[in-house]
Amino acid sequence: MTHHPSDEDLFAAALIMPDAERAHFLARACADEPARQRLTALLAAFDDAADFVGAYAGAAEHAIESIPSYRLLHELGEGGCGIAYLAEQLDPVRRHVAVKVIKPGMDTKAVVARFAAERQLLALMDHPNVAKVFDAGATAAGRPYFVMELVRGIKITDYCDLMRLSIAERLPLFIQVCHAIQHAHQKSVLHRDIKPSNVLVTMHDGLPMVKVIDFGIAKATQGPLSGQTQHTASEQFIGTPAYVSPEQTDLTQRNVDTRSDIYSLGVLLYELLTGSTPLDGDELQSLSADEMRRRVREEEPVVPSARLKLQQRSSHEIQRDLDWIAMRCLEKDTGRRYQTVNELLLDVQRHLRHEPIVARPPSARYIVAKFARRNRAMVAALLAAAFIVVAFVVNMSIQTQRIAAARDRAEQETQRAQKAAEFMLDTVARAEPFGYAETGQPETAKELLDRAGRWLHENRNQDPEVRARLLEAIGRAYRRRVEVDSGIEFLREALSLRRKLTGGLGDAATVSVMNELATCLRVTSDLPGAERLLQEGDAILQRLGQEHSMLHVRLLLNRGRLALMRGATEAARQHSDEAVALARDLRGPRSPEFADALVERVFMLSWLDDLSGAERLAREALSIYSSTVPQQHPDRVFAQSLLGETLRVRGKLEEAFALLSFSLNATRRMYGDSSRQGADILDSLARLESSRGRLAEAEELSRQSVQMLLQIAGTDNSKTAYYRTSLAMIQSARGEYAEAEAQLRAALATFAKTLQPDHPYAASTEYRLGEALLGLRRPKDAEAAFRASMQRLQRTTQPAWWAARSASGLGEALYRQGRTREAEPYLVQSDRIVAADPNADEESRVAVRERVARFYAERERNRDEMQLASGGSR
Repeated sequence: MTHHPSDEDLFAAALIMPDAERAHFLARACADEPARQRLTALLAAFDDAADFVGAYAGAAEHAIESIPSYRLLHELGEGGCGIAYLAEQLDPVRRHVAVKVIKPGMDTKAVVARFAAERQLLALMDHPNVAKVFDAGATAAGRPYFVMELVRGIKITDYCDLMRLSIAERLPLFIQVCHAIQHAHQKSVLHRDIKPSNVLVTMHDGLPMVKVIDFGIAKATQGPLSGQTQHTASEQFIGTPAYVSPEQTDLTQRNVDTRSDIYSLGVLLYELLTGSTPLDGDELQSLSADEMRRRVREEEPVVPSARLKLQQRSSHEIQRDLDWIAMRCLEKDTGRRYQTVNELLLDVQRHLRHEPIVARPPSARYIVAKFARRNRAMVAALLAAAFIVVAFVVNMSIQTQRIAAARDRAEQETQRAQKAAEFMLDTVARAEPFGYAETGQPETAKELLDRAGRWLHENRNQDPEVRARLLEAIGRAYRRRVEVDSGIEFLREALSLRRKLTGGLGDAATVSVMNELATCLRVTSDLPGAERLLQEGDAILQRLGQEHSMLHVRLLLNRGRLALMRGATEAARQHSDEAVALARDLRGPRSPEFADALVERVFMLSWLDDLSGAERLAREALSIYSSTVPQQHPDRVFAQSLLGETLRVRGKLEEAFALLSFSLNATRRMYGDSSRQGADILDSLARLESSRGRLAEAEELSRQSVQMLLQIAGTDNSKTAYYRTSLAMIQSARGEYAEAEAQLRAALATFAKTLQPDHPYAASTEYRLGEALLGLRRPKDAEAAFRASMQRLQRTTQPAWWAARSASGLGEALYRQGRTREAEPYLVQSDRIVAADPNADEESRVAVRERVARFYAERERNRDEMQLASGGSR
């Protein structure tokens, strides 16, 4: 596309964008820096002027009908029966919204019914590419209205032209439109008026996002709305002539179904490809109603590439695949169109991946048959023979092309299969008796995995696709065994190959490798590296329109765990909510994939002190695994250990001990005596034994946990530091304060290298250090540790009782220095906060209460002693 927008075009488009996204839009749209600076200055000047004028806008409000809780600012646009206003919602939250009110004088029974139907239909929608409905009701005058998300965007066609997007850049936007319409169809709703003015593009986090609006003439295909919407549309022409399907020109609307929206999507795709609609909209509007209907039903449009040639524009980007996809949508016969939006989506995605598409050009026989039906008088018997010959030649040509393409694909797959077979045969041979004759022992799964890795290193002449798959499989296997250092090596090479195979653009297979590698980097405490990969993977999925996939679920779960490690609990909650909802939608509430999402959510709830919620979800996940995977499955064993840890924190020690002991034995059978999973469970058992008062046993388990992870991950790993903190807590309980101090200072040094500055792990460790220093009778040093912990927590979003616990320790340290007046507020206020929070753990509750009680008891005893001494002196 060679269109170059003027400054006026860009100014108008940026003006309706959200303020936060204007800079992103201008950065994409402006050809040079001076133009961007000029437009930025114009927009700032306009905003200042708008603020000035807005101060005097109150006098005009009487002209707009009043709606409780909303202040209507000005009219946005007008449709067939409704007027849309920009409004400010005043209660319960303040935000700008769009309010659509039925027109005065349009309150006939049919129009009110249609308006009510639109309101109900929009309420059914819950999709990021469909404008959301917030509220509905009637004005004081009885005119129905509804309140919906304010979409600050421009028509999709205008956006593509303004941004000078190529065809390959337009298709991901079209895919977003398809996702929105597919969502509507899943809710049994048709749109029936898909056109550029109802498909807006706005900016979200610097990326374009499509919003489909105006379901005003939508029709519910099933359910209680069906009769209502059909009644309101009876004997009326519904839709915009240039975009309606042939069956929509029938006033009875008997044959209108989801395939009618597919036809309109085809018109939109055609317009995105060529800049014009298949049938001229202005010309159709000028015709009589009957002639317009006839043209829509019978006139065949030229293919998109031919239309571009007529316009003397390049058509090389859209020949073949996109011609066929668009023309299949525009079939007059509904049976020859795509039958679902998902079929259309898959074909567009296949085109983007350079894979064979399902759509094919209609056969010559079909074309001639249609011509004969329209022109029976012109079809003579002599043309029959010519028709047969032409049809035969065309059909044979197409079949030859298909056979050649299929043969090439088969040869490629055969070569890949042979290479993979060589690898598998060599591996399987090692499991047979003659394969381990030298040692007399069969190779373990770990040894076979290592052998496979060595084979790949020594044999580098595989097809790149095959090698990338094998590298990812081995890397994933190492990751599942939590041997992440080995996994990283294979996954990095797999990612490098994937980038080369896709020309740096990336595809779903690339994102899969990125997600696996990010998990390994997260486990090794390389949080920035993991974050970069996950952000890049998310951007690729958005570009491909594959946000509604299990791959995106796994990406979201990974981002949620990473956010927890960074202490960003709100981001973690958002990623977790989205992942759980998407997994349930895609796989159902009793699937292992849904259980995986629940397990990740348990981590978040435990972090947020919602222990009852964490226990409930852990039990639900374990119930799903119990009916879907074997007892020794790693995911099921992990869920058992997670439930055991949750029960331990809740004080349900007997059930926790049984689950943790079983999980430890199962983990040792799967991974051997030394593994990260084993270290996790040993740490939980150590804390459990400490709660039982068996401190010697607890310290031994904790030492094993720390030593195991030091051997596996080294000193500079956040999990190693976490286990050191556990050991220090037990040592402090045993009076081994010097040993505890050494462990805690080592943990803090590691956290400083691997975590964010104000991470709660560091704050908790500082609190434990303060306690150890009190035990060593060093209250001045303890004061510094407690104060650092309290101030760090006050800068985070952690529950208030965490900081209060540290404040209590600070009060104790001040009191032991004789600074009684300074100590009292910290001790008293912290006791009130901790006692009032039901989520505070029992250990902290007891410690805080004992400090304040001891403070007042000792102060009272000192007062009595002073009084006695004073009396004795007299």
